[in-house]
Amino acid sequence: MSLDERTAVKTDINLLLIICLTVSCFIATIILARLMRTINKLKKYNRMLQISFNNSFQFIAILAPDGGIIEINSTARTLIRDDIKDYRGLQLWEASRFPDDHKLHTITKDAVKKAAGGKTSRKYVELHSKGGGPLFLDYTVKPVFNETGEIVQLIAEGRDITEKARLDEDIVKNEKMRSVGSLASGLAHEINNPLSGIIQSADLMKKRLTDPHLPANLKTAEVSGISMTGLISYVNSRGIPEILQAINDSGVRAAEIVKNMLDFTRTGDSDFSSCNPARLIDSSLELAKTDIELKIKYRFTSIELIKDYEENIPSILCVPDQFQQVMLNVLKNAAQAVHQLENPRIEIHLYSDSSWVNLEVRDNGSGMDKKVIARAFDPFYTTKEFGSATGLGLSVAYFIITQNLKGSITIASPPGSGAVIKIRLPLKDHPGESDYET
Repeated sequence: MSLDERTAVKTDINLLLIICLTVSCFIATIILARLMRTINKLKKYNRMLQISFNNSFQFIAILAPDGGIIEINSTARTLIRDDIKDYRGLQLWEASRFPDDHKLHTITKDAVKKAAGGKTSRKYVELHSKGGGPLFLDYTVKPVFNETGEIVQLIAEGRDITEKARLDEDIVKNEKMRSVGSLASGLAHEINNPLSGIIQSADLMKKRLTDPHLPANLKTAEVSGISMTGLISYVNSRGIPEILQAINDSGVRAAEIVKNMLDFTRTGDSDFSSCNPARLIDSSLELAKTDIELKIKYRFTSIELIKDYEENIPSILCVPDQFQQVMLNVLKNAAQAVHQLENPRIEIHLYSDSSWVNLEVRDNGSGMDKKVIARAFDPFYTTKEFGSATGLGLSVAYFIITQNLKGSITIASPPGSGAVIKIRLPLKDHPGESDYET
């Protein structure tokens, strides 16, 4: 092969190499571009997953099969103790901000053990933090399998159902109040007539046995051959006037209970009107100062009253006498809690938001425990000694606020700060319109 031929072949080979290299670069560029697009898509999807993961309303934790934390979302981090900076690797129950809740630890350990065995575990958990209200969780731990059926991770999810639990409790309470209200109304009407007869008969017996000036008494005593003076002496010596007075007093007390029962079942037939809540509260306070039981038994006028009213508070639609009855019952309950203290105090806070007027009545008494709060609105439930209270005051308040005025009433008792009764009344054109969209 001549020199020229070798040169031509070498040129062709170089050209072919250049073409191959160019094609390879072109293909590599295409592959690299596609790879970068895929990586960017993966990054985008990863960001979306991370955003979804962290912004979910669910409490989500990815766990090792032994319950050790691999990752948790932002929502779940609110349940992690503040002093823990690196929670990864810790057992889920070790990192909880509820360290003293042994029941929660047991439930969580059992759920992890069950999920590690291949079964999904679902529990309803009530959590309590120091100084905070209860948190209700719908709590699930489920296994994650790989291609060979081996459990590689666990997923713990918790959904905050506190509001649902509260609404369910309110529904049950409202239905119970309706049932008890119907029963109370029937009982009140059935009891009222014979009760009136007992009271009137006791009064009549007292007059016929102890009144020496009643002409009919004198005439009947003469016909019977006895003196009215001797009869009165016998009656007094046997304590019969006291017995009759006890019958009368018991009958009057029973009549008051019947009246309370009828108040408890009273429907909102009265006309609603636009009312200034601050003025209604002030008028209720004036009534409370003249109420015999509050004035004498609970020394209401000696209790320090602190009023904190928002300026220009909006008007509400209500029935004034019903609102005042609620206030009197709430104030009586607060007075009972503080009247024996050295420095008794009742605070009344009034403020509004976009849809409601909010009223809070606080006392500096010893407060209520969870069991008492749970039953505080139950008819005839009282913590006072027998005979000193009917247990209908807060029940009447609850019925009027929720059924007639379409608001809400709740009780809270933060540790060491007495009790607070919170009342919310609607500001809409018609009472009871919800501030939730449907």
